[in-house]
Amino acid sequence: MSSQLPASSQSKPSGDNPVRKVIFGALLIAGAITLAFNGFLIPVLLGLLSLNLVVLIHESGHYIAARKTGVEVLVFSIGMGPRLFGFRRKGIDYRVSLFPVGGYVRMKGESLFDEALQKNDRTILEEPGSLFNVTPFKRIVIAVAGAGFNLISAVIFFFIAYLIGFSTPTDLAVAPTPYFYPEMRSTAQESGLEAGDIIIEANGAELHTYMELVNQIKASGEFMPVTVLRNGEKVSFEMELFKEEDTTKAGLVGIMTTEIGSVDRRSPAYKAGMRKGDFITAINGVEFDFFTWSYLFSQFGSESEPESLILTLKDNDEIKTIELDRTLFKESLPFSVKTYRIREGRQGFVPALWEGISLPARWIWNNFSGMAKIAKDPEQKLSDNVAGPIMITTGIGQMVKEAFSEGFTDGLGNFLQLTAVISSIIAIMNLLPIPALDGGMVVFMLLEWIRKKPFSPKVFFRYQLIGFAVIMGLAFLIISTDISKFF
Repeated sequence: MSSQLPASSQSKPSGDNPVRKVIFGALLIAGAITLAFNGFLIPVLLGLLSLNLVVLIHESGHYIAARKTGVEVLVFSIGMGPRLFGFRRKGIDYRVSLFPVGGYVRMKGESLFDEALQKNDRTILEEPGSLFNVTPFKRIVIAVAGAGFNLISAVIFFFIAYLIGFSTPTDLAVAPTPYFYPEMRSTAQESGLEAGDIIIEANGAELHTYMELVNQIKASGEFMPVTVLRNGEKVSFEMELFKEEDTTKAGLVGIMTTEIGSVDRRSPAYKAGMRKGDFITAINGVEFDFFTWSYLFSQFGSESEPESLILTLKDNDEIKTIELDRTLFKESLPFSVKTYRIREGRQGFVPALWEGISLPARWIWNNFSGMAKIAKDPEQKLSDNVAGPIMITTGIGQMVKEAFSEGFTDGLGNFLQLTAVISSIIAIMNLLPIPALDGGMVVFMLLEWIRKKPFSPKVFFRYQLIGFAVIMGLAFLIISTDISKFF
């Protein structure tokens, strides 16, 4: 917490220093050029826009609740760290800060808390307009308002997304294993599974990821009821399973389209004529309707024979053939292929409103269910189940960027839907009873309300310090897993 001088006597904020602004501006430009050079600029900007919109809504809740309950607001910041720019109005410093993740509302009373802590006073001076001068109930209202605004915005964003319609990428499109490996068994194919089916439900549970499908197969007996999307229609049947090496299997693999999603402009593939939007129809004369990542990598593997790789590409009605040297692709492919997408058709007012109301609750439930699974099974890799700010930002940005390539409505719908998901999760996570979070503040204020007298500043400081240590430890762990995914 930082001390705050009266507005009339404050000097110009250090963030307004022209030299510092030039330095920060140069760093931002350098970062933008680096991201643009590596193709990450647009996804990162879209991801940051989504996250900062969630933060803006959250902090607006605290801001409005504070002003309505008689607490003076001194600073409203989007971003953390040094002040970049902003304006002042009625004694409030509205600012954008350097680090574009997070934000805060600083209220009158923090300097009084600091003074009481330094003097070892047992109470905080109750100055008019101070956070510590209002009742515990009003402080609880201020604490929960941020999460409340997030939940309300999630309902609105989901509602609009389903009202306008959109499509989302899915990794649940599958094909029977023999399509790629004829010698392998597939009871899924024998049960009626067709290449290109998208499995949306298994054992009565709605599926969101391929890993959830794998878990349902492992947990099933001899048969597993499934529902698939086939040419836009829902088809249900019982899928037979089999045991192999003590593992329950169905004989299916996840697939992707053959459409090129992006091409590295510096790569031999781009120079040879491969472009975004092309379809790979054949590799060395063998035709394909779809790929798996592993099969695609095996085709481009530098150890494969022959060394020359001939690709047949289709762009609209034009067929072109390019020749590439396999030995140039040792570790990664210079292009990406698109995943399948599920179309969420435009819905009427009432169905869209129901989605808006029910989906935040479902996402919150899924979030806690995932946390419970990690707690019950410590052997699960944290990196496979948790995403931090880096992965969330790039993940959201990439998905929204791909959606905009499908059309403006798809892009807007995806942006609103993903922002609603993040807003729902941020809301409930902030209400966890952990010191330094909004939920921890609520617990502390309830205890103060029950005992009918305030705690000493030292007790409050230690309470917040514990929470801060826990949060910083979790943040370090999560961010380190994020970084490990890039290296």
